[in-house]
Amino acid sequence: MRSKIVYLRRLLVIFIMVLGASTLLAQRPKLGLQAIQSMGRAKGSVMDANGAVISTPRASIIFEGKNAVKSLAANDRGDYEITLPAGNYRVTTEIPGFYPFRRAAFRVLPGSDITINIVPTPRYLVRGTTVSARESADVAARSPRYDEFHATDGPVRLLIQFQKKRRANGKIEYDEAVLTYDALTIYANKLTFNKARLQLKASGRRVSVEDGKQRVQVKLAMMTFKRGEPVLDLTR
Repeated sequence: MRSKIVYLRRLLVIFIMVLGASTLLAQRPKLGLQAIQSMGRAKGSVMDANGAVISTPRASIIFEGKNAVKSLAANDRGDYEITLPAGNYRVTTEIPGFYPFRRAAFRVLPGSDITINIVPTPRYLVRGTTVSARESADVAARSPRYDEFHATDGPVRLLIQFQKKRRANGKIEYDEAVLTYDALTIYANKLTFNKARLQLKASGRRVSVEDGKQRVQVKLAMMTFKRGEPVLDLTR
């Protein structure tokens, strides 16, 4: 009788051990899936405002967020791709011959892909070559200027990069401007911004719009905010 009890106890111990191991094995794929789903991916290209790719062997791109700070180098074609924990990020650059790149913070959502192109401002403008064998005569370019606005109560703000600005009829007019808000980017020769109503008009010979997925050329772009999100009206 005693040996039978010992035998049953051993069977019970083995059953508990097997049950615990199977439970851990069942949980491991779920934990791995949760880890994957909490990550997102950012990608894009180093380019100028017209969309032409800038290929430089030393383009360092830095992503800084609450959950991570990561840096990488663009490849030979000027492209980059990086996996990041979900969260809000700011991006800066270290590229020889260019001012540090700056844009509004953007959100990386779990399991999503977002395109954030890097459009730095050159430090020098090439004025052309002389008839002699001397190198091109470069002159210093003005560093970009910035205005930042609270578009919502959240951590994402609206940022406008510009070369010149003036005020007219209660609005702000920007020349050679780039507006960024989360994944949205608008490039335009002229931006007219109504700060009180958070309304914007992009016009001029060059108006490009990126929404985190694609880039389109338009004749005119109008933007308003509804419930903290930008609403676009594009004329092509």
